Amino acid sequence: MSTPANVDPRTGSRWILGDKFEQVYPHLGSIDNLWNKKWKFPTLLPSSKPLIQKGIHDGYSVEYTKEFLPTAEKLSTEGDELAKAGKKQEAIDIYLRACAVYRIARFPYINSDVKEAAYQAQKDVYMKAAALFDTPIEDISIPHTAAAPNDEGQQIPLYIRLPHGTSKANPTPSVHPHAQPTVPPTAKTTHPRTVSGPAILDWMAQDGRFHMGKVLCWGLSAGGHNAIRAAHTHSTRLLAPSARAQEPTTFFSRAWLEKAKNHEYPWTALPALRAKFGYATEDDSSPTPRRTSPSSRRRL
Repeated sequence: MSTPANVDPRTGSRWILGDKFEQVYPHLGSIDNLWNKKWKFPTLLPSSKPLIQKGIHDGYSVEYTKEFLPTAEKLSTEGDELAKAGKKQEAIDIYLRACAVYRIARFPYINSDVKEAAYQAQKDVYMKAAALFDTPIEDISIPHTAAAPNDEGQQIPLYIRLPHGTSKANPTPSVHPHAQPTVPPTAKTTHPRTVSGPAILDWMAQDGRFHMGKVLCWGLSAGGHNAIRAAHTHSTRLLAPSARAQEPTTFFSRAWLEKAKNHEYPWTALPALRAKFGYATEDDSSPTPRRTSPSSRRRL
């Protein structure tokens, strides 16, 4: 007897989304659908309108990314002018808007030099904003003590942001936010990968400014996968791992992926997930270890 489509074939339980799990979301299929059903906001019009006019439907393409860059660059320049004029908060707001546009430009995954350049520009603009925060961000590198000799970088680039008054005599609690692989520095936190966890925790303990009995891990979307892993791999070093928007018993199963690819993501998430976890194809069963990008940043 075949399993009903809205039931998990592995457990026999009904998917938590019920019949909605079967739905192909209306914003999929074309840039026109994406604009009219999901992205129709005035701030995105300068970039999205040319996409529609030119029929650029593939977010993974270089052509898609290039349409957003003029808007992002214009916002970045506007932020520079506000910063020079001493308008601190206005500059921060504009810089973060530029970051958001760069994020959409490199969406849904960094798979080309053009998207890599957009990501780098996004981080550069973000650090301009971060320099103006009431509690600025430190940009440092620490040894990747858990690295494999050939597969990982030997340094972990790290952003840290500490509350006022933090010291070795007054250590601070900390939160490790684990976001999905598409989430960038547009706000004020981002994520370490699980593989980086031991090295980061070791460095925190040696640094002395962190309360090692109060380290939390929070995972969102695909980043919830990292949080669940960390709950097992680092259970003695974390006070409370938390996974949000994550289904640990079904996430990444074929049955789940075949349905989830048609949901809220602007395009199918399968190529991004395949690249994130090191698979050559969507049907590959033997992942290749991912190298740590020298341009990536983890944040505490």
